Amino acid sequence: MKKFSFIVICAVLLSCAFAPMVSATVDYTPASVYETYIYDSDGEPIGVSAAYETQKVVSTGFSEPTDVCVTDNGTIYICDSKNGRIAVTDSHLESFEYIQNFAFENAQHSFLEPKGIWADNDSLYVSDSGNARIVAFEITKQGYICKDIYKRPVIPMLEEDYQYVPIKLTVDSTGKMYVISKGINLGVLVLDENGEFMNFVGAPNVEPDLAEILWRKIATKEQLANMESYVPTEYSAITMDDNGFLYVASQTSKKVPVGKLNSDGDNILVEPYDGYGDSVYLGNTTYEPYFTDVALYDSGKIGEDIYFVLDSLQGKIYAYTEDGMLLYAFGGNGNQKGLFYSASALEYIPATAGESAKLIVTDSFKNSITVLSETVFSQKILSALSLYNNGKYELAEEAWNEIKDIDSSYLTADICLAKMLLYKEQYSQALKKLSVIRRYDLYNDAFNKTRDGLIREYFPYGILSAVVLIAVFIGIRVVIKKKKLGSRLAQSDGYQSFKYANYIMIHPFDGFWDLKHERKGNVRTATVIAVLFFVLYALNIQFGGYIATEVSPGEERVIFKVLMLLLPLLFYVVANWCFTTLMDGKGTLKDIYIATCYALKPYVIFALPLLIVSNIVTVDELAFYTFFKTVLVVWVLFLLFAGLMMTHDYTPGKTVITVILVLVGICLIVFLILLVISIVQNISQFAYNTYKEISFRSY
Repeated sequence: MKKFSFIVICAVLLSCAFAPMVSATVDYTPASVYETYIYDSDGEPIGVSAAYETQKVVSTGFSEPTDVCVTDNGTIYICDSKNGRIAVTDSHLESFEYIQNFAFENAQHSFLEPKGIWADNDSLYVSDSGNARIVAFEITKQGYICKDIYKRPVIPMLEEDYQYVPIKLTVDSTGKMYVISKGINLGVLVLDENGEFMNFVGAPNVEPDLAEILWRKIATKEQLANMESYVPTEYSAITMDDNGFLYVASQTSKKVPVGKLNSDGDNILVEPYDGYGDSVYLGNTTYEPYFTDVALYDSGKIGEDIYFVLDSLQGKIYAYTEDGMLLYAFGGNGNQKGLFYSASALEYIPATAGESAKLIVTDSFKNSITVLSETVFSQKILSALSLYNNGKYELAEEAWNEIKDIDSSYLTADICLAKMLLYKEQYSQALKKLSVIRRYDLYNDAFNKTRDGLIREYFPYGILSAVVLIAVFIGIRVVIKKKKLGSRLAQSDGYQSFKYANYIMIHPFDGFWDLKHERKGNVRTATVIAVLFFVLYALNIQFGGYIATEVSPGEERVIFKVLMLLLPLLFYVVANWCFTTLMDGKGTLKDIYIATCYALKPYVIFALPLLIVSNIVTVDELAFYTFFKTVLVVWVLFLLFAGLMMTHDYTPGKTVITVILVLVGICLIVFLILLVISIVQNISQFAYNTYKEISFRSY
């Protein structure tokens, strides 16, 4: 009963400390409405000025449009799949003509559920998916003349009767075709100008999980064949820029959801800092983005393109630069004009004289074509990027500052301004800006260059300072010895008990035994060690390096963090005493407190080196810091285990059981504290409501 009363008293006393910390958390995700947003420094979506506005929605006569293509002369081709035809129109989408039946080699042909198209000013290629073929047309003044039909190619590494369903394609200047087939999962199929197989590019790396690896070891041949047949199609969309690089998008691959393939088939895109797209939470299930198309703002210069990715699951469009920077995201699912139900294809139309740039989006469920017009805000972003990519940094800086004046929450402008500071080698200013906006990758680059510059400039002074400090230290020791101050200090009880903690660090079992039975420690020294521990812990939180902690200086709530470590340690001491007295433990509450505090000595010794290392490491060296910190934590935990074992004279097995019970006890204490807080809050609310009622009725 006394133990229970003691716990309740502790709960009541600590309830005041916990009361302000109880709060509700709100899981915020972007609403499925037509809004434009980016991510703030915490990775949360934040609204910005609109990048595109809905100009027109056309929904007459289409049945499951699946692809769209725009040529240099402004002609728009729409793959009207269920109607088995290709719709042809201009940039205004006001009048249409259709390609449906065509002649080839003295025979009449028609499309069957075509899924993909590619066109330039002279040629048109159609993925006639239902007929398992590709149809090529020559564009003349007389109309569209079928020049060839490419049926299923012979692929040596596949079986003769393999499934071939071309769904998307693109063609280069030599007539070489790059095809995505629903029945092939080895990457992009490359066909020559005659439709003959050449090779695969961009084959996705399939990484099976542990369960699949183990199953393959024991599965039969039939089971292995079935497993192979269920490998999903990796790529869902493909396009090519003016420099011959392939852009692909995937509906199923988490490894390469969006990629830019070089001549070797390797993805050379930089993944965005916050990843691609947004996950959506429905019930207890998390759904990843379902990318169905990719479109390009092609600058014609390598490394300067902007690509747009379409997520059909949420009906959203994301715009990224090639170096992984999100410019904006917008869209959503719904009935409203400009929203979608099953967005299937995306195409970018460059700006022309008198007309702004546009995005065209097909919706295979609504059977509609939506035209989105670029806003002034988006135009200014493209202008600022162009100035930066052309090396006109002063003009680019003015442009980004102008964008910040329009929308102060547009974090992408801050990132670009920080990049210009890096280019101008103003690293100290860049570090301040990057730590605020929390761009960890760019901060590491600036810090690395800053550190290298400091080392080159101040290395001789550093060596000289080290020599001076060593000389001063030796001189102080000589003075202390002559005045016999050191011997008096070394013989004092406080120093001896404090020093004994060093012995415990190396010899924990003997050390903790003597700590209790030989009275080598005391409460005062234990308290000093605990105070030093929490002071040094607070210093590491407050002044730890940004690369090591990923927290900007001054942003961490130091007192809260210290309390969140201090209270569990207090609960550990209390729960330890409560359970061990019931399990024939030999230690008193005082013994437990002393042993617990002495177990913290490794951190007291190594906290300052840890703090220094955190401020000088880069990302490449961070593994050493993490290893050092992990060893220190494991060391302290092991000393706590050894202290519990020797203080109560337990066997290792009984100590493990006791540790489990102590953890349960800590949970019970926390539960009691929360219960007391709830009761206090309810009583307070009842008293306040009663007072209000009495006051109201007294008038």
